[in-house]
Order: sequence, then C-alpha cells, then structure tokens
Amino acid sequence: MPVSKSDAIAAAKALNGSVNAVANNAKFHDKSHWSKQNAIAALNHKPVCGYYWRKEVKEKWTRKTDNDVLYVRPTPKKLKQYEMTIETSYHPVDINDCWKLLSHALGEASKGSGEFREGGTATRFVVAITFPDGYGGQTLYGNGGAATACNYIAVAIESGGGAANAQIVTHFPSSQSYIDGKTKLV
Repeated sequence: MPVSKSDAIAAAKALNGSVNAVANNAKFHDKSHWSKQNAIAALNHKPVCGYYWRKEVKEKWTRKTDNDVLYVRPTPKKLKQYEMTIETSYHPVDINDCWKLLSHALGEASKGSGEFREGGTATRFVVAITFPDGYGGQTLYGNGGAATACNYIAVAIESGGGAANAQIVTHFPSSQSYIDGKTKLV
C-alpha cells in the first residue's frame, strides 16, 4: 500500500527544519543538477537529467555620452546623464542555493502545499513544490529531445519506518508532465 498523503505530510514536517537532513542531502547529492554543464555530462550515464538555475536581476545604468556602465544608481546630480535598463542573467546554483531550494520545498510540503505523488515503492513518495522567486530549472534528454522548462522542485522522500525515520533520497527540477505521470497520494 502506498504512503498516504497525511503520512507524506508528517514525513515532510519531520524533515522540515532538520538541519542534518538538508545539509547531508546537499553535501552528498551528486552535482548533476547544479548547472547545465553538469547535466549535459550526466547524460552520458542517465537518459534524463535536469538542472537548476538562479536568476539575477540588476539595474544597469549607462551614461548617454560614452556608454560608461554602472551597476549602482548614479548620484542625483548625475542621474540625468544616465539611462537605466534592467539586466537579467541566469547562473548555476551552488550548495547554498540547494539549501534554499530544499528548505523551501520541505517548508511548503510540511504545510500540505504542493503535489504529493507515489514514488515508485510503497514507502517512497515525491513531493513537487513550485520554485521560489528567482529560481527555475530545465530538463535535458539524452536522446536529443528538446529541453523542457521545469515548474517544480521534486523531492523524493523515503518514509519507511514512519515520519521520524524519513530521509531525503534526492531532489531535482521537474516538469508538469513528470508530476502528472505519477499517481496522486490520497
């Protein structure tokens, strides 16, 4: 019998705030999800691999006369000499970002938010939580298929032995179609 949704929420609550659970997962987790480059390399031994990205938005101030660039607001006296544009860039994640993503996912899951789905064994489940602002992901395919935008952080949790013994198995960026392909927990 698969894990019930209430048992899955209890396991997420037990893991939420557990510094050891999050730190151990981030420390020992393979880094294939940390960058596009790592995900491409992982496709040598996996058919599918996703990666996270962190979005950074900055104000870019360019002087009208000589295109000098500043990333801080000019003084009021010089403000009329500059034009402001918004510069958006995407970066690979690091261990601190993984910490934030896992903490966000477990925090939301412990409140019953997100999608709770079966995880392939009777004691495993997957919880999918939408990304916090400033983060996202992509899924790459080894067969050359088009990359898929990911809406979720998917966290696979092993709950054998009850909530007190719950462990994070892995986490990865997930598309809606992946989540829709799994049976909902009730």
